[in-house]
Amino acid sequence: KPTIASLSLGCKATFEMRRMTNVWPCVNGGKAASSSNSTTNTTKVSPDAAGVDESTPIQSFTLHDGDLLVMRGNTQKHWHH
Repeated sequence: KPTIASLSLGCKATFEMRRMTNVWPCVNGGKAASSSNSTTNTTKVSPDAAGVDESTPIQSFTLHDGDLLVMRGNTQKHWHH
């Protein structure tokens, strides 16, 4: 289980984490359902296909210059950041 560190330099930034389900190994062979918008040239992946657990609130942290956020244990397995 890797340990990941995020160091904030400069302006404050919002760091968000979303609880994930059935993400690794990839569900459906990694073929997430998506829709694209040719006007804005963006692709939107449906939350169910991406494995987002919408019943768990997004965890949001404000990081300021010099802040260090360390993630370890099952963070990589269960949370998208």
